[in-house]
Amino acid sequence: MSVYKDEHKIISKLIIPELKRRKFFVKRSIKINQRIKKLVSEDVLSKDELDMKHPGQPDIDLVFWNSNFRSSDPTIYAAEVKYFRNRKGKINYSFYAGLDEALALLTFGFDFICLWHFFDEGVETSPTSFLDNKNGSIMTYSGLVQEIVDKLKIPITYYYWMIAGPKSGGTNQLGDLIRAIALTSNKRNPFRTLPIIEARRNIIRKALRIV
Repeated sequence: MSVYKDEHKIISKLIIPELKRRKFFVKRSIKINQRIKKLVSEDVLSKDELDMKHPGQPDIDLVFWNSNFRSSDPTIYAAEVKYFRNRKGKINYSFYAGLDEALALLTFGFDFICLWHFFDEGVETSPTSFLDNKNGSIMTYSGLVQEIVDKLKIPITYYYWMIAGPKSGGTNQLGDLIRAIALTSNKRNPFRTLPIIEARRNIIRKALRIV
């Protein structure tokens, strides 16, 4: 049985409380196209910004930035969150779930991109073989994602957690969330130096009221 209903519950019950405790401003479940349409209705976009082309995909699970920022251009993080639920000891997602969305987030101009996987307690943790493709494995899944990210030098930060169920008395306070954020320090978005990306970033800042 799953500990939480879905990713939205993971975000609202675990991640956001910890980020706020650490003095971050947080926005969640962001539908970019709807935000942009609101800016258009408010007549706050320049002609160049109105002409900016982007499909507005994907929706963004989580955006956060430090509430104590001192510059006019704060460091902004975006995170893609996937929750691998326990289905009779099996994992229902593909091991690379969320990797495509995380890559797409680079085009919005966020400073750092995170891919965070959460696994239900009780999911198989031992390595699996090519022949045993019916059962997922946390170590196999997380290891493969980390290998892809490292070997291809993909500028996103990957981290995973095991979610403790009520039988274990787990509180799931995500005490190492800050460590996961700190790991982003050498994975800055390389697209940030491109003028087109900077322009998109400015639109995102207006849409999310990051001022």
